[in-house]
Formats: sequence, C-alpha cells, structure tokens
Amino acid sequence: MIMKQLVLLLICFLVSLSSYPQVDLKKKREKIWNLSSCIGTAFFTAELNHGLSVLKPELIHLPGFTANISATRIFKNRIEPGVSLEFSTFNGYNNNPDFSANGFQYHFRNPVTDPVKYSTQLVVPSFYVRYNFKDVLPPKRRKYYLNYFVEARVGAAFLFTGLEYKYKPEEPPIFVKGKGVQPLPGLNAQYSLGAGLRFDYNPKWGLLLLADINIDNYDSLDAVHNYSASGGRLQLMGAYSRIMVGASYTLNTQKKKSSLYKRFRKSRRKPQKTPWSGGFW
Repeated sequence: MIMKQLVLLLICFLVSLSSYPQVDLKKKREKIWNLSSCIGTAFFTAELNHGLSVLKPELIHLPGFTANISATRIFKNRIEPGVSLEFSTFNGYNNNPDFSANGFQYHFRNPVTDPVKYSTQLVVPSFYVRYNFKDVLPPKRRKYYLNYFVEARVGAAFLFTGLEYKYKPEEPPIFVKGKGVQPLPGLNAQYSLGAGLRFDYNPKWGLLLLADINIDNYDSLDAVHNYSASGGRLQLMGAYSRIMVGASYTLNTQKKKSSLYKRFRKSRRKPQKTPWSGGFW
C-alpha cells in the first residue's frame, strides 16, 4: 500500500512538471510570497526495509497531532519552492509485547514483557517544491478560486522519543532519546510526497487541504529498534502520513513597496507659486 502511494504521487509530480504550460507573472519583477500554517492528524503507517517491504508492527499506534508553518516564493505562476517547519507527535502501546530486540539490544537485555507505551515528538525543518496545476495568479481573477497541487519535500528530522512501562510509573524509562539520560535527539533524513487543494476566497487569503506521506530514514519512530532472529540489527525506515487543514496568505512585497514609494514621492512634491495662487501677494 505504501509503495503504491509513493509511486502514484511521484508519477503525478513528474507528469505535472512536464505536461503543463507555465505562464509568466504579468509583472516579472513582482515578488510574490505565500505564507501558510496547517494543523491536523498524523498516523504512524508502517516500518519498511529499503526494498519498501512492510514489517509486522510491534506496537499499536494511535493517531497523533501535527502542525506546520511554511513560506514559499512563486515562480512562473506555477512553481513554489520554499521552506517549512513541522512538529508531529506519535503515541502507542502494547499490553503483551514481544519485541525482536529482547535479549539483543542493551536496553532489552532483560526481556520486556509487561505492558508498555511510547511517546515520540518529531521536529522537521525542510525544503520543498510545490507545483500548482493552475496559475496561482490568473490574468482574470475571480472572487473564488480553486487550485490543486503536488509537492516533494526533503528535510532533517529531530527525534525525541521514549518507551516506558504502562502501569509502572516508578520504574525508569526502558529507552529514551532526546531527554533524560540521552539529551541529544536523533537526527536523520526525511523525504515526503504530498498533494492538496487551495481554495482562495479573495486575492490574499485562502484555505488549504493537504495530505502527505513521509519516509523517515530511521527505525525508532516508535522508540523500539528491530532485530532479526539471529540478532542482527534491521536497518529500517519509518513511514507516517498526515492529513491537515490550514490557511494561506499571499504577499506581494514589490507591489507594496511601489505603492508606498509613489505615495511618499507625491507627498514630497510642493506646488509652484503663481501670481494667481493664494499666498503670493
């Protein structure tokens, strides 16, 4: 399922770049920016090997929270390169754990069999490119305007995670990263493909609906490493998906500067005195 989603989104992204004409902005010197913010739900989807085969989950995952802010620059009226900052949380549990790490990983040298829970926070600064299937600024702008887009993103994921006993709060955590005895967060690469809709209800403001799937190049989004039957560490990746809603604001900095400059120049002009103007005599 994950493989099909990734391939489908990648095909849509590549076809859109090659198949749709790009229209220059009416004023080439205008600097058009788009600022947006979204919130929604994050779902831990699966753990994958590098052949994109899905492994059996070792924990039950619950829906988490996600939010992001982003800023993009609009080029050719279709392409939006930009930066974003994501914050996501994941939680889960297992009342009858049977971890592959038991007896192999240092933190599981004594097998963990009592009910456990995990909590993970993810902070991801990233660069991305969004392609709009319609002009962001059409020549004849209607009051209401619906656009749709695809995007690809690459970033660095800072991981804060921990696994602890569910009913033994007095016991120390089984495994932590980014807090407690291991204050440094995990740092790894992340890749993402997404698609969405933008509904502009005036030239400045719009509403967003966005869905994406993310591949994190690390196997500890659920705070547990995975091992083979022979005790070898499996180099896996974590996949999660997000569904978000938000708002966007389009900012034309060049237009504002030009307008302010004209008003300033106009206020600086002094009327010439003539024999028939008041105050000459």
